[in-house]
Amino acid sequence: MKKRILSITLAMTLCLGLFAVAPFTASAADLDEISSFYAGNFYSLALKEDGTLWGWAWDGNSAGRPNPGNYVPRKTTPAKLMDNVKSIHGSIALKNDNTLWCIPVSQLSPVVFETPMKIADDVTSVQPPFVIRSDGSFWELVSEQKTYSGRATIYSIKRVDNNVAALLSNDMSVAFGEGMGYGTHAGLSSFVVKADGTLWAWGKNSFGQVGTGTTEDVLSPVKILDNVVSVSAAGGHAAAITTDGELYAWGAVLGTTAGTPQNPLYSINSSPVKITDNVKSVVCSYQTNYFIKTDNSLWYWGGGGIAETFPETATSKKLFDNVSSVIVDSGGGFAIKTDNTLWAWGDNPYGEKGNGTFTEIAEPEKVADNVISVQIGAYSTVILKTDGSLWAAGNIIRGELNQNLRDKPVFVKFTDGVKLLTTTVTPPTTTPALVAKPTASTVLVNGKNVAFDAYNISGNNYFKLRDLAYILSGTEKQFEVSWDGANNAIVLTSGKPYTTVGGEMTGKGAGDKTPIPTNSKIIMDGKEVQFTAYNIEGNNYFKLRDIGAAFDFGVDWDGANNTIVIDTSKGYTPE
Repeated sequence: MKKRILSITLAMTLCLGLFAVAPFTASAADLDEISSFYAGNFYSLALKEDGTLWGWAWDGNSAGRPNPGNYVPRKTTPAKLMDNVKSIHGSIALKNDNTLWCIPVSQLSPVVFETPMKIADDVTSVQPPFVIRSDGSFWELVSEQKTYSGRATIYSIKRVDNNVAALLSNDMSVAFGEGMGYGTHAGLSSFVVKADGTLWAWGKNSFGQVGTGTTEDVLSPVKILDNVVSVSAAGGHAAAITTDGELYAWGAVLGTTAGTPQNPLYSINSSPVKITDNVKSVVCSYQTNYFIKTDNSLWYWGGGGIAETFPETATSKKLFDNVSSVIVDSGGGFAIKTDNTLWAWGDNPYGEKGNGTFTEIAEPEKVADNVISVQIGAYSTVILKTDGSLWAAGNIIRGELNQNLRDKPVFVKFTDGVKLLTTTVTPPTTTPALVAKPTASTVLVNGKNVAFDAYNISGNNYFKLRDLAYILSGTEKQFEVSWDGANNAIVLTSGKPYTTVGGEMTGKGAGDKTPIPTNSKIIMDGKEVQFTAYNIEGNNYFKLRDIGAAFDFGVDWDGANNTIVIDTSKGYTPE
């Protein structure tokens, strides 16, 4: 079972991922000027400053197995996987042309990279699991395993629910908590801190972890707190810090343990409860929770998962001082102190704590110097030092040494030359909120003035879809509009007269509105198509020129008379 990993980081450093690091035999010359690094489960990815993405993976045995024709040959030395990459997010890569890709990696022995797969076009930002596209719409990454291909994980995207889309922005921070359960997850709860400091939550709520005061699941975002700067969530509970340094927590965490219903110490608080003051960072683990105060002291509360290391406690207790960052999992963790020394505690069955033993560390112990970043994963640890070197300890097969690092449970250097390109915080690029303004232009349809309910959004005119179909019904460019609720799809059929449903042509809208990207599929004549569309107060509005191009009717602009001209007697001519 993989450990659960969460972290507090108080300074931006090299981007490190989660889980076990794979074998590495490259020299500094092979992979210098690394801008970001990701360690997957027995494979690793490195993005260089020149935009090339490199990967290497565990060659599980010397004999190996035949590589299918579309596989990149497995290597314990780095192999170039992609060019023109500007950022990586786990095994997701965003390229310079704003295309989004995933790198499928089989999990059989030996581990191999499959050919990268394109997920989407026109992606401007990735904040896992959300993807933001150039039209401002929000999409969610959806993963699945290709069971026929060594359980490689691949991704697709789907539009988020309209209620969620209205909440999201490019300058948000996101947290997710897995529902408590064994074997399979009991569900997810989601948390978003908006730029205005409001905390919103929704999802699985069996333990009150959403914070609404009940244990009923929450389908749409609900505001939980104001003036929030950060949030963390895990295992049926969550915690948030406010702008004045107050720490609040809720869910199955405020008793002596996160626990289970079978544990007599188990308790639920389904509304936020104040824990303490003067806090600047917090991380929720599955049973023990940690926070750093403004004086750089590290504290915890909870327990149960590592009770031999820290006694269970419902009140917070101090561990030690002068801490700059901490990363923890379900069996312990690491803290980097202000002098860059690395301290460890907790479970250590594979020597992953790097202290030279395979036994649990009962009290925090110094294990390395000159450390600026650390990651922990599947019984392994990788650290980045101030000189740009990467070191590893634990259950990591290392082809360069031809041995398992468990034979020597201390940190061993496996590459130099990591260029620290992300040592300062770059403010997020914000996407201005979309505004729909009532269209002021006159609209002529086949020479007649028609008062449409239409809006101008970002310089383009959007018309209510059913109004267009209603007015064009009976012409040579008529089309039908219907709704397929089972598939969340708007169905368009060319050449058919429109069937009224009520509410068509109810007059022009008044006042500015907030448009929400439509999350429904659009099916035209049996095929899924892509249109830019927005939902405004329950109605779908489509870009007029998109509809004109799809059904081949004329759309022109008469600037002298501030008039939009729709002519069904002629075909569509692009601008």
